[in-house]
Amino acid sequence: MKKPAKIGLAVILVFWALFFAALLIVAQRPAAAKTPAYGAYTHPEDGYIVTLKKGWEPYEAEEKRLVIVNREEDAAITFTLEAGGFDYLTEAECAKRWIAAAEDVTFDPDSPAAVDSIYPALTFSGMAGTGKTALAEEYYIFHPAEGIRLYALCVHRKDLPGNTKKEAEAIITSVLFPDFTAVYEKYMRLETGSE
Repeated sequence: MKKPAKIGLAVILVFWALFFAALLIVAQRPAAAKTPAYGAYTHPEDGYIVTLKKGWEPYEAEEKRLVIVNREEDAAITFTLEAGGFDYLTEAECAKRWIAAAEDVTFDPDSPAAVDSIYPALTFSGMAGTGKTALAEEYYIFHPAEGIRLYALCVHRKDLPGNTKKEAEAIITSVLFPDFTAVYEKYMRLETGSE
């Protein structure tokens, strides 16, 4: 009769050990930066700044990636940082490659256009899916400095209100690198393995 009690005790001990291990793992994850409902938001890893509009909030921030969402309007903006990589290509050449590589997206051939930004940039748009489930996609390619590109993708339902589209574009074009040299050096050290 004592064996079942020992098994039960072992199960309980294993459960609590796993529970505390999970708590330790969660406690070691970097906390998301607290941000006001709108205003300047600094990426915690990459240091660039975007100006959030009311209703938009950071959803996920990690090295080389930031996701901002507007839950009320079912819209999201994803920023992806690239150090090195396709730096030798112009923004237009990058756009052509992006369009050629995309699957299940119909691009507007007239959409590539320059962006009003402090950095050289290009935007183009496409539609993923059809009918009521179709999603509009707005792509942006920024080249703030040699060796650095920032890609932004805004995905939203095709009937997104015009003011929300303007807010998304304002957030995307508000990108500012106060010290892009530090970002470049950080990632070049990581890529080469030097400290």
